[in-house]
Amino acid sequence: MISALDRRQFLRGAALAGGGAALSAWLPAWAQTISPGMRPTLPTVSGEDITLTIARQSMTIDGRKFRAIGL
Repeated sequence: MISALDRRQFLRGAALAGGGAALSAWLPAWAQTISPGMRPTLPTVSGEDITLTIARQSMTIDGRKFRAIGL
């Protein structure tokens, strides 16, 4: 049987939802989602055999060059 929502449960749920929304703004940029219209379209790989290559790639971060391992 469904019980009625009392004031205490409502306030607890509202506080949790508000706290979650406030904390999501503190996530680092790489952990935040972007809006669907801004999301780049990525190529789709299909088939039974997919060849992947692991190699070093040069990257520039904050004006400094780095050598990263990429796929």
